[in-house]
Amino acid sequence: GRNWLFNNISLDGSYFNNPFGLENPAPGDQTNAEPVPFEAVEQIQVSVAPFDVRESGFTGASINTVTKSGSNQYRGSIYSYFRDESFIGGRVSGVEVLNPNLSFNQSGFTVSGPIIPNELFFFVNGELERRDDPGSNFVASRNGLTGPTVSRVDAEVMQEIRQRMIDVYDYDPGTFEDYIHDTDNEKLLLKVDWNI
Repeated sequence: GRNWLFNNISLDGSYFNNPFGLENPAPGDQTNAEPVPFEAVEQIQVSVAPFDVRESGFTGASINTVTKSGSNQYRGSIYSYFRDESFIGGRVSGVEVLNPNLSFNQSGFTVSGPIIPNELFFFVNGELERRDDPGSNFVASRNGLTGPTVSRVDAEVMQEIRQRMIDVYDYDPGTFEDYIHDTDNEKLLLKVDWNI
């Protein structure tokens, strides 16, 4: 029952917290993109309020993500995942909701193996993610339009403000409804393990 900021997040034992103290301390939260591909994760270790002196700098839980390593066998994988608006319903509790065009495409690969057998190993994971998410389900108020997703702000007023920005400041703020958030995320994880 504590604030997220009391917890410690680490990657392979190194601190991986959100250094800005924003809404959510999980890395990548404000960008809507994970910094480490899920395919590169070997295990997640959770310690609830550990008393070990080697784990310090926090009062909540310690969450450590361990990435995969290479071995004496060469291994590889490829993966891809796709989702679009056809996977989302158009009605909630009998009320029709806005269902904009959106997409999620994620593709990647892994390669691992020995550089020097029994001594030096590598692991590589690359991933591309392209996603278009709906910005908001709210629409501006118009004559005869009702429902839980209709804003109190009038569409004509919003259009006047937008046009004023264009005319006076030569700046187009874009649409005020039915907009899409485009997120491009490219990740590459390289890991070398050395048995000394």
